[in-house]
Amino acid sequence: MLLLQSNHTSPSHFAKSSGAGCEEENMDDDALRKAMLVKLIEIEGYDSLEELMEAVFSDSVSPAICMNEDCNFVSEMEPDQDRGWCDECRTNTMVAAPVLAGII
Repeated sequence: MLLLQSNHTSPSHFAKSSGAGCEEENMDDDALRKAMLVKLIEIEGYDSLEELMEAVFSDSVSPAICMNEDCNFVSEMEPDQDRGWCDECRTNTMVAAPVLAGII
């Protein structure tokens, strides 16, 4: 079972927000982060979050994925990256796996 926790506040472009900070919007953001993390694990060829994190923490870089809905661009970035540059979208929407998982 994949469990994700995050106290990290994401940039507003990751989820459409009314500015009210309602619980439903936070759940949508959490669901998006979980979905993108699952997609990143699959793209990178890992069988589990634990396997991916083991690889990340034994290196100085981490896989990161673009958070834009229609983009699946993946590249290596710093493990704490939460607004990396996407070469496909040309936006600062790349998030590293440990950030998506709520570890960093």
